[in-house]
Amino acid sequence: MYMFIYLLTRIQSLQNRGARLLLDAHRRTHISDMISQLGWMTAKERFDFHRACWVYKCLNSLTPSYLLETFTPVDAVHNYGTRAQVKNNLFIKCPKTKAGARTFAYSGAVAWNALGEEVRVASSLGAFRRLYQRK
Repeated sequence: MYMFIYLLTRIQSLQNRGARLLLDAHRRTHISDMISQLGWMTAKERFDFHRACWVYKCLNSLTPSYLLETFTPVDAVHNYGTRAQVKNNLFIKCPKTKAGARTFAYSGAVAWNALGEEVRVASSLGAFRRLYQRK
């Protein structure tokens, strides 16, 4: 986990340098203004975006077969009419360890359930990407 945070921090600092270089900005200029001016996502946002794209691909059979069983819709677990079932949420198995919370199956399901309904029902991967970036 710490290595992931370290690498994400390094990538973000490189992105910040690139933004300052492109905009010819002073070193003390606030970076969030420059990132939004360029229309870029931060490194963390980009990571979350790619994770959501992979979940979309898994749910729409656009990935290899071994990834198709990664996620289970809530309505496949039980037949109760819950709000999660109506919103087409994914079933989240509670991890028993911190390592389990870092898996794609858990973090992807959490990220997918956090998305709005209009993003989740996109008709194609391109539409999903456009809707996700507008959210």
